[in-house]
Amino acid sequence: MKRFKLVAYYEDKDTHSRVAQALIVLAQDVKGAVAAAKSALGPRALGGHILAIEVKESDEVEAGVVYTGEPYLPLNWPLDNVGQRAPAAGSAPRPAARPPEADGGSFLTLDDFIEPT
Repeated sequence: MKRFKLVAYYEDKDTHSRVAQALIVLAQDVKGAVAAAKSALGPRALGGHILAIEVKESDEVEAGVVYTGEPYLPLNWPLDNVGQRAPAAGSAPRPAARPPEADGGSFLTLDDFIEPT
C-alpha cells in the first residue's frame, strides 16, 4: 500500500473559478490514487472534469494506527448504563446513585437545583 500526496486542478462548478486542491490518498498504485481523486472531486468539478492531477509525494505505508490523540476526561462514559434495567410498569423510577464524596464534600448534581413538583 502506498500513500500519495496529490494536487488536483479543476474548475469549480459553483463559482466557475479555477482551483487547486491537495489530497492524500492511500492506494496500491498511481492509477488507483488518480481514480480515487477523480471520484472524490468529480462532483465538485464543472462537468465532472479534472484538468490535471499532480503527484507530489509517494511513500510506502503499512496498515496500523496513524493517529493517537491526547487523553481527556469524557463527559459521558460509554458503559455507565450497562446492567441497569428499566423500571417495571407501574413502579416509580429509582433515582440515580449519587457520585462518591471527595475530601468530605459532596458533588452537586442537577437534582440539587431542581425543585420537586
